[in-house]
Amino acid sequence: MAIDRLDRVRLGMGAIATLRDQINETTALAVWSEGGPVVVRWERPRRPIIVNVVTGTNLGLLTSAAGRVFAAWLPPAQIDPLLAAALAEPRCPADIRSLADAHALLARVRAEGHAQISGNYAVKGVEALAAPVFNFRNEISMAMLIVAVEGSLDLGSQSPVIRALHEAAAALSLRLGATGRPEAA
Repeated sequence: MAIDRLDRVRLGMGAIATLRDQINETTALAVWSEGGPVVVRWERPRRPIIVNVVTGTNLGLLTSAAGRVFAAWLPPAQIDPLLAAALAEPRCPADIRSLADAHALLARVRAEGHAQISGNYAVKGVEALAAPVFNFRNEISMAMLIVAVEGSLDLGSQSPVIRALHEAAAALSLRLGATGRPEAA
């Protein structure tokens, strides 16, 4: 019960600040709301050109890395109606045209342990990575994000930035009492 009372956002703020210091990129924290993922905090890197993330911004379910992470780990009964609505939006990615396409994408997100966006989905010229943070029930609680100018992040399978994001999200999950990453919603 004590773990349940921890202030997850306060712990998350510290975690994204530490991650920012480690990788020198913009980092952010998103939580789930009735309208989907919303940014609750971001940290500015120490470099001359940065991507500004506005606190309170609602993120798209299929057009943002955080949206894809939440959709991958929230229960299908909760997500499927929202996916159907997202598929009807004009900004829906061209390669996702059906619920089956969306489920295939979300299965890849779960398998990789993170989502990445590059190529003008939400904001032109910006790319993002997101990884899930789990609570003591091993349910998704938050998403940690890295946001950068398109083309500036190493998005390869051996990327040190992706590895740092995974490690930071896993460490925060442990602090929130998680005992492992769920394989599926």
